[in-house]
Amino acid sequence: MSQQISVSGFLISRIQELGVQHVFGIPGDYVLPFFDELIKEGSPVKQIGTCNELNAAYLADGYSRVKGFGVAAVTYGPGAFNAVNAVAGAFDAHVPLLLVSGAPQTARYREGNKLLLHHAVGSDLNATIRVFTPITAAAARIETAEEAIPTIDWLLRVALDQKRPVYLEIPFDMQRAEVPGPGRLNYQPPSSDEQALRKVVERVAQAVNGARKVGVLVGVFVDREGLQQVVEEMLSTSRLPFATTFDQKAGYLEHLPNCVGFYQGGVTPQPVKDATEGADILLTLGMPRTEFNLGFLTHDFKEDRMIELGHDTANVMGEEVHGVYLRHLVPLLAQKISPRAEEVFEDTFPFTYTKQREVPENRPLTVDFMYPQLAHFVQEGDIVTGNTGGYINMSRMRLKKGNTTVGPTNWASLGSVFPISIGMAFAAPERRIVCLDGDGSFQMTGTELCTLLRHNLNFLLIILNNAGYTAERAIHPDREDSYNDIQVWNYHLLPQALGGRPDSNGVDAHTEAQFVDALSSYSGRGLQVVNARLDKMDMPSFFIEMSDMLKH
Repeated sequence: MSQQISVSGFLISRIQELGVQHVFGIPGDYVLPFFDELIKEGSPVKQIGTCNELNAAYLADGYSRVKGFGVAAVTYGPGAFNAVNAVAGAFDAHVPLLLVSGAPQTARYREGNKLLLHHAVGSDLNATIRVFTPITAAAARIETAEEAIPTIDWLLRVALDQKRPVYLEIPFDMQRAEVPGPGRLNYQPPSSDEQALRKVVERVAQAVNGARKVGVLVGVFVDREGLQQVVEEMLSTSRLPFATTFDQKAGYLEHLPNCVGFYQGGVTPQPVKDATEGADILLTLGMPRTEFNLGFLTHDFKEDRMIELGHDTANVMGEEVHGVYLRHLVPLLAQKISPRAEEVFEDTFPFTYTKQREVPENRPLTVDFMYPQLAHFVQEGDIVTGNTGGYINMSRMRLKKGNTTVGPTNWASLGSVFPISIGMAFAAPERRIVCLDGDGSFQMTGTELCTLLRHNLNFLLIILNNAGYTAERAIHPDREDSYNDIQVWNYHLLPQALGGRPDSNGVDAHTEAQFVDALSSYSGRGLQVVNARLDKMDMPSFFIEMSDMLKH
């Protein structure tokens, strides 16, 4: 007879098998047995407390972007509902994670609508699971001990297969119920249809090799499938001109000489348009057709010249083929694409390290000064993130080998990227995090700064302090009303106020010289906050053009 283990212990062993070493969340009475198991001596997974459940799910999202999977744990009802926005964002961004929620004991479900339990929506004990159903790949509740193992394993496989979040509700008594000790999950990703795979590879290779002019757009699924190195080698060897795109842009490729710049529909520089939209064949690698990627549908794709290789579907000049996965297509295709003659491409990034940076003066700090300085400052292997305005500017900043990026993606929720970046810091403590957050965004989730202090993570936080929602101001520039204005905080003083050491406060940068000094003084260890003071209407021209496209 196999050794027995609690359902909580079984779940912990499963997520450890997937490389998870941290679970983010806040306890509550319905989920305490699971938390008790997490903090047991010898537990292979550490519980990390957060300021709220929304941020816990965001940290799990960021953790997954580095490790491949993330987990958050919350209590029933308010705890789970507080995480909804982050889970919806992970669904949009194709991030696999598990949200674990406690729940009332199973007997309560059998009693129907007789009781008004705390944390429940009236007498409807199924309300929470219904809310998560459309924003997850799967949502389930464990109602008997016999269901526990197959339900957990099924949810984990669905999340990994579909690259999306899943929701698991575990009633209080089921968290302690005993099940047989675990064998291994031994997860294997879905296989491609071999015949269809060979057909697509041959047809794509023939089209690409036979075309005079080929352009490539690189999208988010290259990251999700762990294909960064394969794609880098393919583009480096083939010398095909390529551009990066908005949804988690492939900054790790932008050091290559055949990177022509950044593509975003109608706000794309003309040389980049010529290399992509103007190509005889336009090949997209894992790029969903989101509004942000396509410049709010201002793109000009010639459908009969398009080859789109998606997560599990290929579209070859109008012929759609299902059951072929990007993870199988790209390595085979890389072997068959013939190298092109070497070309010299213009550096179209407005913010780039290939040009000499300005000497700082005691002039007021501006975006046009900041970002070229940042382009030089960022090191190979850094994680570089930004929310809304910070990311829009960063998308036009040329990055370096090994840089990982995160932005708001198509869901575009203010406040998301700062806690997502903290999750990435837990997943990769050896890497520097450079996070460019707007002041309006930071005020939504910024209390998580205390988690950085508590765990002494390496994190450079640059807050674009322009007294409000600059992206919204650009959409409606004729109004001088106050709804886009916010209270100005002294962000650089927050570390000590949140329990940091007496010397933990950051830098208040009003001028170019102060900003450059703040960058040069960061050692790469611990937290540094830079309060970057900017004019409320300081926006580059491409930012204004992009905002114009958002006007309804």
